[in-house]
Amino acid sequence: MKKLLLGIFIISQNLLFAQNPSYKESWIQINSLEKDGKVETALERTNILMQRAKSEKKYDELIKSKIYHYRLYQINHENAESYILQDINNSIAQIPFPFDQVLQSYKAELLSDYYRQNRWSRREQKQIDDPDLKDLSTWSLETLKDSIHAAHKKSIANPGKLANFPNSEIDVLLNAKTITRDFRPSIYDLLAGRYLEFLRDESFFSTEFEDAKTEISKEVLFATDSRFVD
Repeated sequence: MKKLLLGIFIISQNLLFAQNPSYKESWIQINSLEKDGKVETALERTNILMQRAKSEKKYDELIKSKIYHYRLYQINHENAESYILQDINNSIAQIPFPFDQVLQSYKAELLSDYYRQNRWSRREQKQIDDPDLKDLSTWSLETLKDSIHAAHKKSIANPGKLANFPNSEIDVLLNAKTITRDFRPSIYDLLAGRYLEFLRDESFFSTEFEDAKTEISKEVLFATDSRFVD
């Protein structure tokens, strides 16, 4: 009887494992489906994994599944950015530190991509006092830039605490390169680096960069130390 019960237990555990493969195995399956062009099936599997990660409070896997969900959703849905933005805002309010700040950085990236795609077609659009926060089409370019700034700033809040978290758990989510893992070892380093890349992008600050260029002359560049600093 004991052997029978032991056999049943082993079989039940094997069945349970088969129904709940590891996250690594699940991602391999999802990536394979996407490569085969089975986007909707990949999206369904991602959504299932997202619910599992949420119930198990595996927040690194939850963020990864959300980012996959957003990318796959965009393939077959036009103007998906507003939906994604609303979901990101809801998620930020629900998940703990530091994962909420990782999503803030992803939010900034989403808005930055949207800005680049629409900066020419929307350059004549006037800023309104009360744009619909759920509808990006009502946002002016200035509103977009202000929102990108705000998201980046929120992503690096509490720098002392962020510095205590290694980036190894989230670097793949933010497309970090190997050199990034070596020179930006903490989540703070990674998120601050992404903010710096935004600040260095002239496409967001063309007017500011041009103003700076016109104020600098060769005489100033080769002036004495005190004048150069001024």
